[in-house]
Amino acid sequence: EINIDVSKIALYEKTVDFTAIDTGPCLSDATFVCTGVSTDDVVFINSAPIANNVAIVSAYVSSANNISVRLLNTANEIVNPDSAVLKIIAVRK
Repeated sequence: EINIDVSKIALYEKTVDFTAIDTGPCLSDATFVCTGVSTDDVVFINSAPIANNVAIVSAYVSSANNISVRLLNTANEIVNPDSAVLKIIAVRK
């Protein structure tokens, strides 16, 4: 049995315009405003593919109202992803 007290579950939808990612393989961090999230939150992100050879590998609340995502570029070239609509679930204990 798992007993987890949850004080908040929230769904956000944000359109994010990512900047270019250096020639791969390369990790790149991007931060965007998401009003309402807290450093006490755990976030889960879902989106359509943001570019060929680019994946979101992690996400976390880096400061109040800000989410950071780590992108992986596997291409042997600079990739400039299109804007992406991110669906974000934030869970707070």
